[in-house]
Amino acid sequence: MKVSIDELKKRYLETKANEKGWIWTYYVRRPISYYLAIFFLYFDISANKVTLLFIFTGIIGSLLLAVGDYTISISGALLIELAIILDCVDGNIARVKRPTVLGNTLDTWGGEIILVLSMSMLGIGLSVKDDLLTITILREWGLDSSIYVYIGFFAALSTLGAWAAKNNWQVIIKRIDGLISMPRRNTFIIENIFHYSGAYSITMLVFAVLNLLDIFLSLVFIVYTINLGATLFSIVKRARELDNNYGS
Repeated sequence: MKVSIDELKKRYLETKANEKGWIWTYYVRRPISYYLAIFFLYFDISANKVTLLFIFTGIIGSLLLAVGDYTISISGALLIELAIILDCVDGNIARVKRPTVLGNTLDTWGGEIILVLSMSMLGIGLSVKDDLLTITILREWGLDSSIYVYIGFFAALSTLGAWAAKNNWQVIIKRIDGLISMPRRNTFIIENIFHYSGAYSITMLVFAVLNLLDIFLSLVFIVYTINLGATLFSIVKRARELDNNYGS
């Protein structure tokens, strides 16, 4: 199937223009994805198959992070970045052919799976290393690098919890006429660095090259834990406001 770059870009801008807020995705990943989409379309490969490929690539990349080796960790981060680019590709193909409910479902699950798994596996990989920048501080506190297993687990739990809470809130507000979603918080810089749709994987890659993945995971843990708390607080606050308005 022959489609031009201009046609892919036009279809994208008609439906995903708001993605411009994700700087790395909009200016780097998306342009690359057009050329990859042309390749897959030429061989008539469906969007769903590309979605499965992106999930598989992301899972392999995440598992590589658990090895704890410097070079392999860089390879893992590169594969996760490739997976997110492929995540853009499947959307390009779907807009040319036909979006499917299954494709949208797998696409939504895939991003969260990769994000959660990468944090968990990175924690395992760091736990077997003894050359971490933070190891001196950990030893002063009576700890060792094994603490990163827990940091990775709780970072993953935080992002999964925030994701589940937001989706649950969307279900709730759709059941009640007149309710609107929570206003979006202005966290432009943080999201563009640590969000899956931002530069999460490329930031990981930079820290991997610098051999500072322990610092990266610590920052991710802090950011996503704060995000979980802020998300839950915002939902509870919004729910109480609505209850008060309905009761008055």
